[in-house]
Amino acid sequence: MNEQVLRQKIRNIQGNVFGLNNALFTMEALNFKLYPNNFAEHSLNTAMKAEKITCNLRHLISESGIVRSEYLMEEVADAQEIDVCRHGDGIFISLPRLLPKSVPNRSSNFLNQPLHQAISQFCADSNAEKFHDCAVCFVHVYDEKLSLNRIRDYDNTETRCVLNTISTFFLIDDSGQWCDVHHTTMLGNTDCTQIYIMPQEKFPEFISRLKYARNP
Repeated sequence: MNEQVLRQKIRNIQGNVFGLNNALFTMEALNFKLYPNNFAEHSLNTAMKAEKITCNLRHLISESGIVRSEYLMEEVADAQEIDVCRHGDGIFISLPRLLPKSVPNRSSNFLNQPLHQAISQFCADSNAEKFHDCAVCFVHVYDEKLSLNRIRDYDNTETRCVLNTISTFFLIDDSGQWCDVHHTTMLGNTDCTQIYIMPQEKFPEFISRLKYARNP
């Protein structure tokens, strides 16, 4: 990438940042109690502006050739505090946010690229093998201090891209022949998403313990 193109791309991102700042000022001025639908729509649009800026900046750094894409995604995964580790006979993945709302034609790169890198690094370090006949459990944890009206339907979250990434590294296939997928919701100290991957025979005991932990 030549210097002129690089500077133009930077200026484009600067313009988007200016637009994001204006959107945030508007968002602050909106009365979310009187006009909750208007606030929800504007806050979603504002979040998409921020997400686009982040993805464009990532692409700019990668395209410049100064920083390796793998190293960039490693840093992003650390910044987002994505954790991948062993959990008994299975795998545990922690995402420090709720999965985003499923929106048509929206890129999932903001989350999926660093998640892909974090899992790839874990597999390289741990020699992880793929599961046969496994169960994948998505635990959607909502901050108990906030409104319960925030809890969404399971089919209204962006799980497909995450499951596809998990499948690449840990599953033979994510079809019903090889994999069962389960969703459950819990309240906790903060918003997050926990993903457990395990042999199918371990799932009944796991979900029983999880339900007990929710209702001691």
